[in-house]
Order: sequence, then C-alpha cells, then structure tokens
Amino acid sequence: MTDDCGNGEDGRREKFSHVADETDKTADCRLCPAKHINNPAKTPLHWSMNHPDTIYVCLVSIEMLSARAPSNLTQVPTVTLNKRRFLEVLETDEAIAPFLDYTTLSGGGLKFEFFSRVCEKGKSRKRPVRKENWKRSKLKAQRRRPKGVPEYPTCRYDKISTFSCKKLSMSDIHRFHKLIYSCSSKNEQDMLILKFCEGVQPKRSFGKKKSISIQYYISKNVGTRVRVCKAAFKGITLLSPFRIERLARSHLLKREAPTEKREGGRIKDKNDQVKQSIKMFIESLTCAESHYRSWSYK
Repeated sequence: MTDDCGNGEDGRREKFSHVADETDKTADCRLCPAKHINNPAKTPLHWSMNHPDTIYVCLVSIEMLSARAPSNLTQVPTVTLNKRRFLEVLETDEAIAPFLDYTTLSGGGLKFEFFSRVCEKGKSRKRPVRKENWKRSKLKAQRRRPKGVPEYPTCRYDKISTFSCKKLSMSDIHRFHKLIYSCSSKNEQDMLILKFCEGVQPKRSFGKKKSISIQYYISKNVGTRVRVCKAAFKGITLLSPFRIERLARSHLLKREAPTEKREGGRIKDKNDQVKQSIKMFIESLTCAESHYRSWSYK
C-alpha cells in the first residue's frame, strides 16, 4: 500500500516528501506527480527511484522565503541538481540552506539523511567480494583450527630435571594453545612454531643416524619460556610431530624462513625450455613454395 508520493508501508521514503492535507493549499510539482505543501521548508527535496543519482530541489525566491510561501502561490519553481553540483551549491549558496530540514552537520561535513543512495568514499553499491565466505576459504580456515582441547602434561619428571612440564598452569597452557591457533595463515603459524621449537645437532649419536634433535619450549609469562618434553608439547599444541620435525630440519640445514610450496606451476621452467627449443626448431626450417599455386608457373 502506497500513498500519493509512492511511500511504502516501511516508510522508507516518507521523509523525502510530504503529503498535503485538505486544509493546505497545494501545488503541482512537475518533477513529482504528488501534491505538496506550498511551504518549501517542509518539502524542499524530491527523490526519484528511476534516477537515484539525481536530487530535485524545490526552490522559491528569497522574498517568498521571508514571506513563508504566500497563499497565492500556484507553482513551486524546481531545480534539478546532480549529487556533485548539489554538494557544491550547499557549500557556496546560502539560499538553499533554510530548505534543508534533513541535513545535519557531522564532523565538519554534511551528512545527508534524506538521500539513502549516497555512497561513502571508497565504497560502491555493488556487493563487495568477501573471500572469507567462500567455501574454499572456510575449508582452509577449518584446517588451521585445533582438533580438540589442550591436555595437561602427565609426564613424571623430577624438579631437577631438564624439563619443566610441572611448572605450567592451566592458564599458561590455554594461553599458549590460543596463541598457536591465532595465526591467520599457515606461514605465520610455521614461523611461530620455529620460535618455540629449536633444531640442534645431536651431541651423541648412540650408533643412530639421527641428524637433528629438537628442543621444545612453551611461553609461561611475558618474555619467559620453559622447556618441556615432546609429549607435553604435542598434547598442548595438538600439532603433528612430523610437521614440527620437517620445519626444524629445514630451518637447521638451510637457515631460511619457511615458504609456501603448495600450488603454483612447479615445472614452469622446464616447460619454458621445451617451448623455446620447439620455437627454435621451427624457425630453422626452410620455407618451400606451395605446389598448387597457379601464378608460380607463369
């Protein structure tokens, strides 16, 4: 159900125009089919759904404004302005300012409450791309989430032992567990894992071909960390020991930060060499004249 100005039941366009009462003297606006009150201070602006980028401003002269729209007014003069020109007029011309009941000053600028289609700077009416809502992005985020809750270490070490698993409290465990899974990408998580897992050369081999020994640490307070065993670190972080060993070995041997090796063309260089060799072979061939050309025998 709509009124003369096209307002719906939600009242979304009610403040754009005003419907005249029986006692009010009305005048036809040539840009809006509705009847409007002659008082321009109440009905200064009209907005069209067919032309959302255009603002229609009903104007009267300064003398009419001071007389508050005389009763013998039969036609309200109308001016059509686009958004850019309308902003320029508002800043320079003070004659339109008394008509703008729906304009307020906010932060040194004008806030247009009457024009709902005005877009902010840097934004558009087109729906923005939200990659975080994609199915692929959700699956990636799901892989970085923990598979369960952290476990309190059950290992039995003496107080004089190298490992300090018993010195950890549940608040320390939950804080460190949350820190590990607060990373936004896999590379950030790998860097954080290397910060608390140090790969060193084993001091004694015991007849085994062991190329690396990993030391595990957990942050207890700000700026301090304690050394824990492998089982305790695995129960708290819920990370795969193969992933930790792979990162530690690569960092120990290459001394480089972990990089993303998934996806991408891994044999791109080989393909480029093959393409270049094929191109050189084709260029080395000598061209021969076609046998079916009749003009070549003349």
